[in-house]
Amino acid sequence: MKNSFILFSLVHTGYKFPIQRPEIPNKWTGERRHFEMEMFRLCSTPLSLQSLCRIVIRNQLIGLLSRSAVMRQRYSTTKPESSLNRMISFLGVPKILQKYLYEFDDCASVMKNTCNVDGGG
Repeated sequence: MKNSFILFSLVHTGYKFPIQRPEIPNKWTGERRHFEMEMFRLCSTPLSLQSLCRIVIRNQLIGLLSRSAVMRQRYSTTKPESSLNRMISFLGVPKILQKYLYEFDDCASVMKNTCNVDGGG
């Protein structure tokens, strides 16, 4: 399913789907069965500490932006950068960690390893 990449990305950004082992009706297609089992496995398998830390850091920064007009003004969105990217650039962490916090370029490889998804398609 082409939309499965979006669902897997949501999990890796912190969204929590209900964890229920699906009963698979005989009328479901093989593709649907595979999708349901992959979603169950993804949702019932803990994320790595690295992914969890990224989620917590991003959520804390986004929370600061949403609660504080001063923070929104200080880190206002510009044409090349989002407010979140601007905040991350001022954290004083190495560039590679900054990139990890604001780019999700590892999601495809994470999902390929944990969900048997090739390129999100």
